[in-house]
Amino acid sequence: MKRYDDLIIAQVGYVANVPYFLTYALMSKGFESINLLPEDIVNSKFAKIFYGSRYNGNPLNVRLIPIKGTGLVYINKLAHKFKYFSREKFLIAHLHIGSALRDHLFLWFLEKLYKKKIKLAFEFHGTDLRNLSSSKAKFLRYIYNTFLVSTPDLITYCEALELPCMWLPNVVDPYYILFIKNKIENIIYNKKHNIEKGLIKVLIPTRLDEHKNLQLFYEMLSEAVKNIDFYIHITHIVWPETVDAFINRVLPTYKHLTKNKNIKFKVLPLQNRYDLLSLYLDSNVVIGQFKLGILSLTELEALATLNHVIMSRLNVRTKAVYSSEVPVCSINDSSELGKCFDRIISEPANLSGLEFIERYHSIEKVINMLLSYYYNVIHW
Repeated sequence: MKRYDDLIIAQVGYVANVPYFLTYALMSKGFESINLLPEDIVNSKFAKIFYGSRYNGNPLNVRLIPIKGTGLVYINKLAHKFKYFSREKFLIAHLHIGSALRDHLFLWFLEKLYKKKIKLAFEFHGTDLRNLSSSKAKFLRYIYNTFLVSTPDLITYCEALELPCMWLPNVVDPYYILFIKNKIENIIYNKKHNIEKGLIKVLIPTRLDEHKNLQLFYEMLSEAVKNIDFYIHITHIVWPETVDAFINRVLPTYKHLTKNKNIKFKVLPLQNRYDLLSLYLDSNVVIGQFKLGILSLTELEALATLNHVIMSRLNVRTKAVYSSEVPVCSINDSSELGKCFDRIISEPANLSGLEFIERYHSIEKVINMLLSYYYNVIHW
């Protein structure tokens, strides 16, 4: 893509850290890029959870621009920022839709921007597209001709709604990658040490909801644990509910697990990025989703941190976009879960995971695809 000195690229939103990482990636390639997001997020506890550590809410030094207000006030102020940045420079506004498409104000905002001839890029991240009505899809087709999706399974929904879409792989936190490569020998040693002590450390950062279906994993574990001699320590990160609510509502359902002398539970609230990395590095396996069969950022970060990933069968779309085998343990029943634990015992650190991430989800890989997409935006 040609370098434009008069170009500025705005990532709008905070969905799953993606706008933040893409802003950093564009900056690393010499482009002027900013991340616009609600001020309430910047000033809340979620800033360090989504972006940084307990010490630094912006470790990649991305230019964050908070926008005040909610609803129509937020949309008007966002439009004003776009007008300001587009006075002297050509502006690409990369909109990370999230839940905003449920709001008719947002559709009005899109139309307003379109009439101003500010170039728009659209990215769907999941529920925003799965719940999209045909009438809203028709309006979006009027606004623009190509959309991005963060996971390949969403292409199916694009086809049903007659929206032309392309898959843009999620970028894994570059800080994670750098840290792991610098400390890889120590990380491998610690993961092996767990197994040598007769211990498998399991991390569950995936929330309990209808799209994750983690109940299925617990049901499989109830059977598989009967044939496992190792100790299993499970750390479950819960959100949006509180730790007490989870302990009182969910754990009693699995009394046979909590009372098993070989299984130990630890329940934690949502963690900041620094502490989450520590948990990844201390674990041998991360439990992913058990319904959609996709690689969300949770599964990708788990692979980058040398963890095995246990999840449901990968869907057809996900398998199709990778030219090599996806190094996860995808299962259907408790017997397959037992085989996954056998693999973890024989291979405590999943080195194939980091290789997979560097091949398909590195900044270099993703940013080249994104710049090609932007080139089409500019010349559409």
